[in-house]
Amino acid sequence: MASATSFAHAYGGSRALSWFRWLVWAGVVANIVVAIIAIAAPAMVLDFLHLELAKPLVWPRFAAFLLILLSIFYIPAAIDPINNRFAAKFAIICDRVDRHCGSRRHRLARV
Repeated sequence: MASATSFAHAYGGSRALSWFRWLVWAGVVANIVVAIIAIAAPAMVLDFLHLELAKPLVWPRFAAFLLILLSIFYIPAAIDPINNRFAAKFAIICDRVDRHCGSRRHRLARV
């Protein structure tokens, strides 16, 4: 895989493109780390988030596996966002939808 500087030079020296790639990779790694922790110790994660313990614990683990699956869909955008425009747009749209819906969830929880 090419380094970030050679990738940026190949596409006109775009620093924004390099930043996008690094941030997507950071998000993929963060999602997978959180998911692995949630698979290994779902009760601890639910307690940390102040949520009720799910019975059976298979459902929080299933959600963690779905998070890993979603992260896999971000990898083509992190490798080459120019040639994988759909994946790059998908990553941005998912982020915006999550921010919009997440802020609504927090507002509803405060009521």
